[in-house]
Amino acid sequence: MGGRSQGNSNTYNGIPQRVTLNHTGSTQRAGACGDRTRGEYRLTGLGAGRLVGDLEPEPRALGLQGQPGALGGGVAEDIAQAFGGTWKGKKLGSIGSTGCFSFFPSKNLGGFGDGGMVSTNDDQLNDLMRMLLKHGGKDKYNVDHIGYNARLDTLQAAVLLAKFKYIDEFNDRRRKIAELYNDGLKGLEGLVLPLTPSSSPLTDSCHVYHQYTVRVLNGKRDAFQKHLSDKGVSTMIYYPFPLHRLKVFGDGRSKTFGSLELSGKAALEVVSLPIEPLMKEGEILFVSDAVKSFF
Repeated sequence: MGGRSQGNSNTYNGIPQRVTLNHTGSTQRAGACGDRTRGEYRLTGLGAGRLVGDLEPEPRALGLQGQPGALGGGVAEDIAQAFGGTWKGKKLGSIGSTGCFSFFPSKNLGGFGDGGMVSTNDDQLNDLMRMLLKHGGKDKYNVDHIGYNARLDTLQAAVLLAKFKYIDEFNDRRRKIAELYNDGLKGLEGLVLPLTPSSSPLTDSCHVYHQYTVRVLNGKRDAFQKHLSDKGVSTMIYYPFPLHRLKVFGDGRSKTFGSLELSGKAALEVVSLPIEPLMKEGEILFVSDAVKSFF
């Protein structure tokens, strides 16, 4: 069964991995990456990724919803790191044909192990997915499709239900921490901060800050990260390689649109500062002071 998926290049390999699983002969198409921190981010293609809990001002891919022929199917929202976020008053995961959620322990809503969820308003997709997660059929001994054993463990479901009561409170706390970071770090030359509710053009949309990711300009990102490490501040570089530069997509196994220079540039500049809802204000100030001492 052949197929083709299309999406943003500055992302995690798990997105095309999930799209192409069990689809031999599939082709990846990497799309251009804009500048999310400045509100210029654009999405192209099948996978509409929201990898750090952020929102794009004009999600062009979602404009194709309801036109399956345009994409060969529909729009799959990746909500792996954006549980609880909204766009123009709509919950993320309710906008595309499907919404794909991760309950990995580090997510905004995480279990005690691996798990996930798919949302849809399409009855046909709902029936298909319910068959796929249980070996591929309504009768597990006489299946209709090649499926998976992908049911959510009862233990993980119990943990998630207990934590679900607090997800809005914890997401609000993440937004507050992001505002404190932005207030403390604004005006530093060579540091680009993410949008926050007070600076975002999307007044009717809501970021959940799974990560607080900044961009360090002028080739100083690695020195910045070492400086923070020396100060006792842990940081992470998520997605150091754009998809089109991964070994797995070499040798003609992917197609790209244009030079994708913005994706390559972002991969050399992004770094994520500590953020989680139980951080204390003193810890936030400690990180902010460490950042300011570099510039």
